[in-house]
Amino acid sequence: MSVGYRILIHEPDAELRQGLTSALSGTTCNLVWCNDYAEAVALLGSAEIDIAVVSLSPDGTGSRIVDQICRVASTIPFLVATPVDQLEMRMLGLDRGAVDYLIWPYTADELLARVSTVLRRREGSRERFVRRGQIVLDRETGRVGNGSTWTVLSPKESTVFSLLFGCGDRPVSKQRLRSALSEGGRITDNAIEVGIHRLRVKARSWGMQIETYRGVGYTLKDI
Repeated sequence: MSVGYRILIHEPDAELRQGLTSALSGTTCNLVWCNDYAEAVALLGSAEIDIAVVSLSPDGTGSRIVDQICRVASTIPFLVATPVDQLEMRMLGLDRGAVDYLIWPYTADELLARVSTVLRRREGSRERFVRRGQIVLDRETGRVGNGSTWTVLSPKESTVFSLLFGCGDRPVSKQRLRSALSEGGRITDNAIEVGIHRLRVKARSWGMQIETYRGVGYTLKDI
């Protein structure tokens, strides 16, 4: 893992937090601990956090914190941690925009492995050109094409296409799209659906199709 990454870990369980603190004390990453949801949201909104791990509560509090994370820090990747029997909470976290999950109680090695994978993926996504088969997405100019012929995307189309392009077969939820597109304003489901409809036409011209998974999200697949 790269030196200097700041990882926010929200973990209310004092015993688990103490064990993780001891096990992670020799790592090169900078750990920011908190045990309160409000504190976690405040840190994400004000501190330079690169990635967050948030423990979800089955009492419903967890869903609210995920929504707040999406509002205040839509560009920060986060993982959710739940007990093994809380499948519904894990699915909720993934649907709301989490990039991965951990089963509570998790070990320091598992935490670092999952976080490292996400951060490596994030570093790769910063490249200007992203390739998928013969198709190239130019993130800087918002164009998609084969290197010689291009289709120009609007800024919002480029944002949506970039998310779909980089997620492979994993669906991208409306919540995640809404967070990426909001820019401080309100984006309705209807606006997202209209944007997806227009983007489908452009994607089809390059041999790709956007599929809708009702209640889950959208994926970009090769025709």
